[in-house]
Amino acid sequence: MITALARVALLVAAGVGMAGCVATKYETIPYDTAKPVGVAHLPGCRDHPPKPNESCLALVRAGDLQTRTDVEVEPRQDWCIEVPEGQRWFDQSRVSSPLDGEPGEGVMNTVAGWKRIKDAPWFALVVGVATKAGKEADFKAVQQLPSAPDGRRCFRPSQPGTLVFYPNDAVPPAGSHSLFYGNNGGQIWVKLTRRQ
Repeated sequence: MITALARVALLVAAGVGMAGCVATKYETIPYDTAKPVGVAHLPGCRDHPPKPNESCLALVRAGDLQTRTDVEVEPRQDWCIEVPEGQRWFDQSRVSSPLDGEPGEGVMNTVAGWKRIKDAPWFALVVGVATKAGKEADFKAVQQLPSAPDGRRCFRPSQPGTLVFYPNDAVPPAGSHSLFYGNNGGQIWVKLTRRQ
């Protein structure tokens, strides 16, 4: 009979062996995506947090456990995110679409319980609200981002705090997040709009 600790060790070993297989098969694109031309005029979110009916751009790196935007939000505010066309990030050498993520396959889904947001696809863009500066664990993720008719994903935070973004990857229960995030690469630009 396999003990719980032995099972975790086997899953970690499987995770190491499957490095780079979170995304489904695509051609390798060995460069970071450039700042999108159509939204290049927008200010950065860290320099210019948006007021009502304004937008800003946040750069989110796939290898970071979270990207803080320095945008403070309140529960009564409405926000929308868009990922301009052509944005992608990588799990090792395989490309993934940030808004859609990946369903997973084979061995990788044996550790699906380690995904940070269990019911969201692998490598989908996740937005959260951090309640304490510098504490990755102290934030609540927005689980579902419903699509608006214009293709944007809109949400209303349930708590005040700072917006953070990250790709939905695995974090082992007893181990370093770098086991899975360490082979991620690329960056995406996210357009963040405050509606009210």
